[in-house]
Amino acid sequence: MVLEHLARPRPIGVRIGILLSLIGAGLIAVWLVELVPGDLVPNAGGVATAGKFFSRAFSPALHSEARFVPADAPALLTVVLQATWTTVLTGAAAMSLSLVLGLLLGFAASSAWWSGPGIDGGAGILGFFRRSVAPVICGLSRLLIIGMRSIHELMWAVLFLAAIGLNNLAAVIAIAIPYAGTLAKMFSELVDEAPREGAHSLRGLGATGIQTY
Repeated sequence: MVLEHLARPRPIGVRIGILLSLIGAGLIAVWLVELVPGDLVPNAGGVATAGKFFSRAFSPALHSEARFVPADAPALLTVVLQATWTTVLTGAAAMSLSLVLGLLLGFAASSAWWSGPGIDGGAGILGFFRRSVAPVICGLSRLLIIGMRSIHELMWAVLFLAAIGLNNLAAVIAIAIPYAGTLAKMFSELVDEAPREGAHSLRGLGATGIQTY
């Protein structure tokens, strides 16, 4: 009944009221910030700067343009290739770490992973763990995932750069934390949305002592 009520289309009057409310809120915001349409038109200096900026993309520097370059300095293209390779390695290491963390947190934050009576039928130590400890672990895991996803990787980078210095480890950890939270949320939703009949059947077989191969 609840799903049918949510799926029922809203009356036209309600939708028009919501639309007018959004338009009114936008007009109030424009009035409060004192927005003038003429301010949106770039001046001649801005257009020239933007054109110069985009034109440089078609004429990249192939050598160092610094006033003083040491004699033993590597070529600019060599430095660019080395930096590109370092970026690729850093991204691969960060995503590998975030994949492992996301998988572990995804199962810990999944309600389906902790649901069911278990092999012992809900009795004994495992039953007590599922009833008392498992909900706490699931809730704390979800709070941790929210915290990891809510902070941008640049903020994590600033934190770890101040804590452990300017090195590749700080970059790897800063990238891995928010992406691990994103992957954990995806994995937990996949586990919760998966059919549970097979898991319940296997638990029932385990509870009766039947061995499966």
